[in-house]
Amino acid sequence: MELSRPSLVSICNGDECAFLSWSSVINATQYEVEVKHNNTGVTTLYCTTSTSFLITKLENGEFYIVQVTALNNTERSESSIGVMLKPKLRQSLSKLFARSTEQPGRIRLQWTSTPTDCGFQIERCNIGNTSGYKRIAWLPFNNIMVYEDQTDCLPECLCPGHYYTVAFRDTAWSSGAGVLSRDSSYGTSNATIIHIIKVRVRPRETICQLETSDEVLIGDFLTDVWLKSGLDQPSNHYYLMFAGQELNLDETIRNSGLLDAVGCNDENCPELRLKLLYKLDESAHLATNIVLTSLEELVYKDVFEISYCPTQQQIMPEILEPLVKRINENKSQSLKYSSNLISMPVFTKQVIDELPSLYVTVPLKPTEFDSNEFLQCLAKDLEIDRNDMFLMNVQEGSTKYQIKFKTKISLCLEKMKKIAEKIKVIVLPSSKSAEFIARQKSLGNIEEIPRIDIKLDDVAENADSVLAKTLASDDIDATLAIMQRPAIVDPPIWEYLTQKSRKISSGILHAFQTSTVEYVIESMSLVHNEELYHKYNNYAVEGEEAILFHGTKTDYLDDIFSTNFKTFYTSGSHHITDSGWYGQGTYFSSSPKYCASYAGSSYNSITYLICSLVKLGKVYHVKDMLYQGKPMRSDADTHYVKVDTSGSPTNAKHSFFEEFVIKKSDQILPLYLVGLRRIHRFVLWRDAKINNSENGTLFNQMKQRYSFNVYGSETSLEALTILRCKLADSFMQCVVVTNGADNGENFAQECRNIRPLVPIIVFCANVDHHKQWAEKISGSGQPQIQVTGNSSVVFTFINTNFPSRDVPDKN
Repeated sequence: MELSRPSLVSICNGDECAFLSWSSVINATQYEVEVKHNNTGVTTLYCTTSTSFLITKLENGEFYIVQVTALNNTERSESSIGVMLKPKLRQSLSKLFARSTEQPGRIRLQWTSTPTDCGFQIERCNIGNTSGYKRIAWLPFNNIMVYEDQTDCLPECLCPGHYYTVAFRDTAWSSGAGVLSRDSSYGTSNATIIHIIKVRVRPRETICQLETSDEVLIGDFLTDVWLKSGLDQPSNHYYLMFAGQELNLDETIRNSGLLDAVGCNDENCPELRLKLLYKLDESAHLATNIVLTSLEELVYKDVFEISYCPTQQQIMPEILEPLVKRINENKSQSLKYSSNLISMPVFTKQVIDELPSLYVTVPLKPTEFDSNEFLQCLAKDLEIDRNDMFLMNVQEGSTKYQIKFKTKISLCLEKMKKIAEKIKVIVLPSSKSAEFIARQKSLGNIEEIPRIDIKLDDVAENADSVLAKTLASDDIDATLAIMQRPAIVDPPIWEYLTQKSRKISSGILHAFQTSTVEYVIESMSLVHNEELYHKYNNYAVEGEEAILFHGTKTDYLDDIFSTNFKTFYTSGSHHITDSGWYGQGTYFSSSPKYCASYAGSSYNSITYLICSLVKLGKVYHVKDMLYQGKPMRSDADTHYVKVDTSGSPTNAKHSFFEEFVIKKSDQILPLYLVGLRRIHRFVLWRDAKINNSENGTLFNQMKQRYSFNVYGSETSLEALTILRCKLADSFMQCVVVTNGADNGENFAQECRNIRPLVPIIVFCANVDHHKQWAEKISGSGQPQIQVTGNSSVVFTFINTNFPSRDVPDKN
């Protein structure tokens, strides 16, 4: 019988070691463990007859690839799928707290630790017999640091008590492992000051009350809340928020400021919340129809679902291959980059939506004709250049095209009227397009010559003047080129792109929630370039990877994607934007907000963010301007500097931005291109049930109507935080929508305190009740707060309070 391939069951990274286990293989007599250093390629082989193995003498922080192969005297199986190891140095476990509970004989243990993926083992012995430790529990999870032990010591017994030990599981497997933490269950626990803190569990809308102490870590306290609340998802899917700040899991209760929560009422107590990434999985309208507000610190690697040291499949999944092939065959030559830019859905109404579209139905299936050849014929009939046409959408059945034109045509009323006249003759047999269809008949591709169906949107008389104030022509043309979709997108591919777009949109717009500048996403593309991936993957540097952003304008896109940023650090290049404050290289930041600011956004242009995976290599911390206009250090791959809002170096511990200067283009792998358009308006919608699916239909209608962001806030705190930031700009326009419940009266009053004239509408069921306090707030001469239970009234209210066009640039 052929030996099957082993499957790795668990991998535990330890201190200079790693423990792994795998499935047993029938008829295997031994197993070969291959460990390969990811950077040097040095490979070590081990043999064992067990289905687990402890790998020692590894370097902490280094990456290793491990595979297991099953063997017997005559056969050798396929190796298991390679997985990555990264041993890490651990600190010792902190003090172990042990105390009795209300239940007789039951002892509660609690400890703190740096994160571990190996879990813990717990041992117990009776006081007076410290050599008699016995293991009583194995905890396989890294997020559980609490355990309750049911002993036999009832009140009537004369048991003197117990000692407990807690140790990392993987260190217990290594030789010479000692006790890492020890404490008595009685006596010392009584000396610990116990605090009672109430926590609002937002997913369940319940209040959880817990006992804790000063030195307990926030991460452990969170785990306690999670355990007591019985939540469905793993504990690392949640975070703690207090006083408008996400609490650091590695800080203690005392240092985090959480002691201020002792005695808080239910309204002001800390909250346990589900992370934004996992909320997207629960509510389809989030990140599509509304921008859910959140004050948590996002980890872009997690939100964008990009792993470090990614495989080609993770960056360019096979599901996209058919689409990439069709794009290469059909796309226009206009603005053609070396990378394929795969257009992703954008969930706000776009500027290009206002351009007239030409709809053409070709009575052939896509497989029956050459799309490019037909479009060449169509361009000749319209007497325009083929490269002045953009395929924005293609649908199957009879092949249906949606086509838009470059601004030199679409914003010229005379040219558009000429096209309107030309389409009348395309259906005639004498047209180039009809002749093309006839040739397909002669080739035997079709049996008869059906008629081409063609329709042009009404051409607005004022289209030129209106759109010219919104965006420059070059930006509109670039957006059309980037967002063109010159191939049929199969439903599974479209679903993949939609979900990817939701996560990217969430991550990008989250960065601008607390900014005085407001943006909408005008375009979004996935960068697909196998050559760049292989260069990046093969570029060997030691160090970490990071998700970083580069801000730029339309003028530079061609050079960036043609050379992968090379012209931005080449000495003497005319493309370089400045001499380089912190060294000559390509500049990135971990903050989309900071990147947009240095790219210099304005109201009639598109600012582009290029999200990239970057190999940092050896990093040198720059603290001054000594490298301005000079080459980077020869012994560094990256310059790192903390800067303030002006881009100057700072030593601040909080409220700073990070800049990274990258030496070589092969360190950079572009992932996504996001186009941002600056606007001066938004809607803020406060409702504790904003995530509920029944709100999805209403929000979907809003997104189809409006080209601005609708921010959805679950709490007044988050809503007011955003309002204070955005309305610091006196030209910013806002409409506030709120429910009446959840202290809606106080929220409305706070909104009016921020800006007395801000329009407010209460959308509720109990209209008569909430009208009473709404009239009272409006009684001081401020605009009337409207109260309604009808969604159409909400739309009318927004339309009435927003002018037909966004405020133009005041600079």
